[in-house]
Amino acid sequence: MTFSESNLIDGDWNFKRALMLAMLADASYSSGDDLKFILEEDLELERIAAMPDGANQGFVAKGDRIVVLAYSGTNQISDWLTNLKFAKSDISWGEVHTGFLEAYQIEEDTARMAADLAKQEGKVLWITGHSLGGALAHIAGHELIGVHDQIGLATFGQPRTVKVGDDKLLQNRLPFGYHRVVNENDLVPRVPPNLPHTGDYVQLGRRRRLFGLEGEDDGQSEAELPPLTEEEFKKLQAQLEQVARNASGAGEAAEAAIDRSVEGLIPGLRNHRMSAYLAALEKVAGSRDAGEVFEGLLSRPTAPEPEPTRRSSRRASGDVAGDIFGGGTTASVEGLFDDAPESASGAVRSARSLVEAVEDEAADAPGIERLPVLLQLADDSWAPAPSMLVLSRTGEFVTVLCTAEDVEAMEKDPKVRSVEISRAGGFPELATSMPFVKGMPTDRPDIDERGAHALVGVIDTGIDVMHDAFVDGDQKTRIVAIWDQLDPKGPSPMKVDPAFPFDFGTLHTAEDVTAMRSGATPPPAWLRDPSEHGTHVSGIAAGRATGDLPDGMAPDAPIAVVIPDMETISGNPASLGYSVSHKNALEFLRALALEKNKLVPDPTPIAINVSLGMNAGAHDGQTLLEAAFDGTTAQGRDPGIVIVKSAGNERPHRGHAHVDVAIGRVDVDWTSRDIRRGLDYFEAWYFKLDVLDFVLHSPRGGKSDVVSKKVRGFSGEIDGNQVQMRLRPRHPDNGDNVLYVSIGPGSEQIRPGVWSLEVRGRRISGNTTGLNMWVERSGDRAVEFDNAIQKMTLSVPGTANHIVTVGATDTADEFPGVIRASSFGPTRDGRAKPELSAPGRGIVSAHAGQSDPSATVAKTGTSMAAPHVTGAVALALSRRVAQGRSQFNSEQISALLIQSVQFTAALHHHGFGYGILDVASFLELCDEEP
Repeated sequence: MTFSESNLIDGDWNFKRALMLAMLADASYSSGDDLKFILEEDLELERIAAMPDGANQGFVAKGDRIVVLAYSGTNQISDWLTNLKFAKSDISWGEVHTGFLEAYQIEEDTARMAADLAKQEGKVLWITGHSLGGALAHIAGHELIGVHDQIGLATFGQPRTVKVGDDKLLQNRLPFGYHRVVNENDLVPRVPPNLPHTGDYVQLGRRRRLFGLEGEDDGQSEAELPPLTEEEFKKLQAQLEQVARNASGAGEAAEAAIDRSVEGLIPGLRNHRMSAYLAALEKVAGSRDAGEVFEGLLSRPTAPEPEPTRRSSRRASGDVAGDIFGGGTTASVEGLFDDAPESASGAVRSARSLVEAVEDEAADAPGIERLPVLLQLADDSWAPAPSMLVLSRTGEFVTVLCTAEDVEAMEKDPKVRSVEISRAGGFPELATSMPFVKGMPTDRPDIDERGAHALVGVIDTGIDVMHDAFVDGDQKTRIVAIWDQLDPKGPSPMKVDPAFPFDFGTLHTAEDVTAMRSGATPPPAWLRDPSEHGTHVSGIAAGRATGDLPDGMAPDAPIAVVIPDMETISGNPASLGYSVSHKNALEFLRALALEKNKLVPDPTPIAINVSLGMNAGAHDGQTLLEAAFDGTTAQGRDPGIVIVKSAGNERPHRGHAHVDVAIGRVDVDWTSRDIRRGLDYFEAWYFKLDVLDFVLHSPRGGKSDVVSKKVRGFSGEIDGNQVQMRLRPRHPDNGDNVLYVSIGPGSEQIRPGVWSLEVRGRRISGNTTGLNMWVERSGDRAVEFDNAIQKMTLSVPGTANHIVTVGATDTADEFPGVIRASSFGPTRDGRAKPELSAPGRGIVSAHAGQSDPSATVAKTGTSMAAPHVTGAVALALSRRVAQGRSQFNSEQISALLIQSVQFTAALHHHGFGYGILDVASFLELCDEEP
């Protein structure tokens, strides 16, 4: 949303005003030329004074109608919290935290100068700040009462600062009031424990508040979390000190290592980031400005006429389309799924696609091509165009099938915050396609809890309904639902029960599975899971001992599976793509578990396993797909629902490149293999203040025109290949810049050899993070970066904020190691991911599609690690039900998993996370929680 002074002057307090002030607080973290650039270019303000780096970095600026006094927080939050004392000082208007008062007094003259300037020019003075900066802004508000008669104060994540006799003093004395904005579960506003809060409390983060579903839209009616007790605060400081001790000798800057580690270790610190406040406020206040439309990326290369069969038939015959936006291509099933055995035969499904069926009914628009799209709304009054088919609508997230023209219109619609075209993705995250001859069983602890009171949800390739690992002690199936998004024959979930808002695909119930197992109804071949992946994952999370197969983690848990429709193939627009299919799958599983329905009559907690991922994306937790995953659990706050995601196996595949941008030229190079395919798709993300130009060079010396901030696109043929480039400055999801590049066959197939993206630096900020570029993975792995690095290789959406991400280790007793394939964190914005790791090498589990209903096979990958954690979470949720205690939410589960790991130093590692899963210790720690 564009900064506007009028939002700070006109009308009463609202979320748009809060967003404007958050932009100013965020700017206070910049200095020098970066600050000048932000103030002049983004905020259209004139810098008057800048406070130096130190205890209270910040600035004074003015516009036509306002003067701004803004304070930043500390750059080392863990160090600040560790050294935060209880001392208070008495001054004329109350008691003040001594440390905060001393920090304010360093630049006291700057604050008074700002008030004098506002008074002299007849402008409103706004005082704002984040974290420690919020405390300084609060003190400034008290100190400047009487200096000027037009002052407003707003803080973000402010710690407890002062004690005054009249807790409404500032609200009553400042004409524009004092508002204290707090992101849900932010820990900092709960410390120090010996001071109260004042100001009008504004809550962010509740799902109803985020989308205005209930009550007023000012966010001021939620109860605030109480302060930490002195005992809790001292325990917190002891944890921080332990992390600091472990960071000594860290390979990178100790402060960064400590802060990244404590954000995951201590619940509530992640929500304290200024970026988290901006993201939350954008959701409630920020209608998107009209942005660049991906008209180039929406166009499809010329492709042959579509085959009349579904992808499943191509999968069985070995022909699988692997491109992102279309184009004729084939790849082996072994290459696509990484784990498909040579014996996988068979099974063919021939059916018309969802959109083909819809188009047959759309007499007014025959032959129209619809794209799978995920939306995030800025206004709940949004209504779909007549040409759209809405698949689901939950809160601010909507999944639709629509035309390219619809996409262009929504890009400009102020009621739509973000638009994402769903692309192909979802490769099973296995390290090898070869099964192991021997392997390790699932490491289930010797405990009474077996998960009967929690549901295990699996979004994967399917489940073998005939395997005996998925029955109970009476040989009755524990599979309560299989929603096959690929099969249009029905009945759809909505036809089975109107409680499910999805009228496509086929929903198989426990009764259907029972009929198949009894022989009354022959099971369709695709319900024997020809790719084997989903069956193997389900067996680890919730398999029951049979034959030589040992128990999985939660062997009594009921199981629900969604087979997502993920591929976007030219001529077959019915495929839902990764984003749309997975968001729909998550909402189905949520409704199945937590809403009243015929299949699961009583609300049941659920642990959802996702072992399918993507490579391209911002990897910062802010993009639409990541936000959609987080939205399923209400940003980790809804009890009884937890999502677990595998870290991915991208580390050895050289699919992520990083370069340090500079004034001048740097190159990102990649080698293209001589493999026939439909498209190479890339995303290059870089810091919002950097200004870069780009030129693409082909192996034969051809090159694109310059793509820049002024000329944001290129579309044309280079040496026989169709090339499309689109630059999108200040992406609405995260404010950073992104370059999209697609290379497809034209008159010739995609050129083998070395391609090069020339990166020209025109303006480089002082705190740049460089340029990170990812190629969307395909089964043939046809592209490898020469500038590849192993960090930031987590598959999306494992980079989301509120899901548990799991790396894979071997099973050595004394010195276990991260397997070679397991992807590394951190996220692009520096968050600590993965949270933990679990065994992932040679794990024995159920083998799908075999004549032996107890068949086993061993496989390796993060796909095998994640269900260990999913099953452990199901045990914890089930145990909570059996004990009759209040249910955990995802934030609590994540913290308990981290705090109970083995092989830990409390310092985060890019591959191990905080350590390796210890189920017995995890459940023991869960029992200690009230």
